[in-house]
Amino acid sequence: MDEWDKKREEASREGERLWREIRARAQVDRRHETLLAAGQSSGDFKKILPVAEIIRQLIAEAETALLRGPSFASR
Repeated sequence: MDEWDKKREEASREGERLWREIRARAQVDRRHETLLAAGQSSGDFKKILPVAEIIRQLIAEAETALLRGPSFASR
């Protein structure tokens, strides 16, 4: 996606070929090489954060969840 985002006019001209490539990848179970739902999922982003901040938030949320959950040490 990043590759073609920079070449929108070319992607528009090459649309049929690109769709053939996407379908061919899907047929051989290589869907992971092409993100098909990029437009739909990108609408959910509210802000763009640095990776370090995302990791900090994930750790904080995990710690909170662990503190609320059952204690496995007492088993």
